Amino acid sequence: MPDLSLPFGPWERVSSGVWNNHPVSIYVNGSKMILMTLFEKEGEEIKGIMVLLKKPVLLLGDSGKLASQSRDLTVVEKVSRERRSKFLLVDSTPSYVKYSQTELMKAVKKQYTELDGIYAAISDFASEAGVKLEELKDDDAEALLGDPLAMFAIGGGGSFRESKSGALGKSTKTTLGIDAGRKPVEVGLNSLRKTFVIGEDESQRLHALHVIAEGALVNSVPCLIFGTKNALIGLALPNKDASSFKSFGMSEVTNGFPFKTYSIGKGLLVDLRFVDLNSFAQATGFDKNEEVVKVLEKAMPKAATLDDVVTNLKALPESREIPKSAMLKAIRVMKVIQKAWPSTFGQNTMAELLDLAKTQVGRAAYVDASKQGPEIRLLLLTSLLSQLTAAGSFGVLMVLEEDMQKIPSGVKQALEEASNRGVGLALGASHELDLEPLENPSLRIDLIQGTAFATEEGGEKKRFYTRPAYSLCTEMK
Repeated sequence: MPDLSLPFGPWERVSSGVWNNHPVSIYVNGSKMILMTLFEKEGEEIKGIMVLLKKPVLLLGDSGKLASQSRDLTVVEKVSRERRSKFLLVDSTPSYVKYSQTELMKAVKKQYTELDGIYAAISDFASEAGVKLEELKDDDAEALLGDPLAMFAIGGGGSFRESKSGALGKSTKTTLGIDAGRKPVEVGLNSLRKTFVIGEDESQRLHALHVIAEGALVNSVPCLIFGTKNALIGLALPNKDASSFKSFGMSEVTNGFPFKTYSIGKGLLVDLRFVDLNSFAQATGFDKNEEVVKVLEKAMPKAATLDDVVTNLKALPESREIPKSAMLKAIRVMKVIQKAWPSTFGQNTMAELLDLAKTQVGRAAYVDASKQGPEIRLLLLTSLLSQLTAAGSFGVLMVLEEDMQKIPSGVKQALEEASNRGVGLALGASHELDLEPLENPSLRIDLIQGTAFATEEGGEKKRFYTRPAYSLCTEMK
């Protein structure tokens, strides 16, 4: 496709290619904005276009200070003999439009306006954090945009999903590492949909999960990471050490991924409609009080918040089976729980988190449960799993940092049910038995004394050495 005549142009085409059988073109305007287009075709007919705008700026300072802001960001570091530069890329919301000049113009105008607002907010945040952001000069732009392969590495195929239906191409592969002959060891992308990583070394196990998450993200499968150790937060930042990349046959362009952190009390809550009474009672410590449990069997259904439970309790008719004294005791228990765990229980307002699978964009959502006790963590995990759905057979990948040894069988069953709804799973365990009763992984990775073995469903075992990550390996101790 030639240069584009669109608002805020002219747009010069700087790179083009084919990703999963879809033509992709990348354009840059005079303000160094990046416009990415992916064409959906049926035969020779173009049906629609996926459009995404990115604003790249030079980043001076500690990029880690931006991790706590609430927007999706990508950090890219380019290293050469002449210079070392760090760039921040801010994304608009990608949109799919019908194939017409009018619709394309509308999409570009809308995303351009959106990016202005997003960048203004991020710029203010960066200034307060002591991080300097600068518009790209010509030599900066050349360093970032002058390499066509790097253009795709910073968001080409990784910014789009293969199709609106969520189907994945059978030929799509992702690289786990290299074998003894230094040849790449690859697995099918669809094999990541249910990955078990088994090994006693926690750092190596988490690193394998990091590589799996990258494999999903660069192929536009969004990731929801349930964090209990802050181990995989490095996905947001570029790897600082690319010295071993060449030996693994990797591009020496390091980069982080669009990344956003969520935590309890900031819109993310345990929705009581999606947890069972026994788990709630055990987590909050009233499971031994049979009288209260019996009353709550009547009051808990359809209650999202503790206030809902209290309202339902007050509405219950007094009877021999449920005396008023038992209702009053249950109300007191709810008030005690509210004081002990404020801003913990309620109806979630984080629609963007629960709808992550619908974005079809390689973004990571990190649920930080590290500050919660193990009981509340499990309630939150169960609540999220019950609400998370995906389009197609592999719409989102959920990664758990916690060793499956610490996950009770009821939560494992919730994981299995989520898997049946198209939610991909990447789980780690010290021992194989810790994964029961979960069944039939599509990919199994065994870690034994520094060597890894990958077995795809129905395939042969492959021995390999796990590659380094393109993003920062915060899980390695």
